[in-house]
Amino acid sequence: MAQPNFRPFSTHVQKEVEDFHALHPRTDRTIEEALKHYRLCQCGFVIFRCTYRSQYKWDKFVALVKGHAREYCEKWEVESARDCLRWTIIEDAAALDDADILETSHRFKDWVERGPGSQEIQGSAYSPLWHPDCPRYNWFVHVDEESLESVVDDVKAKEKDGYFCKVVYADQVLLLEREREKLHPWKVIQDAECEKQCKNELAAALASATGEERARLRMKATLRQDRFSRESADDPDVVEENLSDLRKRVRIDILVDLYAEL
Repeated sequence: MAQPNFRPFSTHVQKEVEDFHALHPRTDRTIEEALKHYRLCQCGFVIFRCTYRSQYKWDKFVALVKGHAREYCEKWEVESARDCLRWTIIEDAAALDDADILETSHRFKDWVERGPGSQEIQGSAYSPLWHPDCPRYNWFVHVDEESLESVVDDVKAKEKDGYFCKVVYADQVLLLEREREKLHPWKVIQDAECEKQCKNELAAALASATGEERARLRMKATLRQDRFSRESADDPDVVEENLSDLRKRVRIDILVDLYAEL
């Protein structure tokens, strides 16, 4: 199947890319140096596709990412980096459609420790370490509907905060999850004790109340229980907010530059 012919570079991002290069003048060599020093055969991010509404838009996104990477290698004349550059795309519509960064972090670590990633580092200077100090095996790209649209939509791509993907540091996401799991059992105990105490207080108050006062107390207890249930439930918005510092919005035209800096 022929790939769509998308123009990989847009003039509206030219100045920002040049500014980035001005601030990071040696990123053209660091990828090659790391490959040689650590005896690695591949570089480049693993990309998780978390939106499946349009194959056309996805193909456009991938073409743009690869196009920017190709232009980077041509500009800085890093032939070995270009030959070793791999954009490993993981797709699974049934499991990854609308997946959050916690789910993709788990899948990424599985890819690194038990999947193709572990095979890639065999024989390198990183083996047998399971946490190699290399962007390819620590960071990944999470592409959801929001980031996809920010790139393929011509209007959104020109916005100041547009033209981005989400780069995630998997270890920190999973560390936060473990910390939450440690605290959760204590929270359950505390909430249960609080609820028991409130029920005892309600029973004592009802015993001495009559008529309208009894009805008012029952209504108050019902409203409180409803609020208690909502607060005790896992709120995905809160989880997403807690994880927000562990993912960074990065313009796709500087992904290779970022890789060299990590």
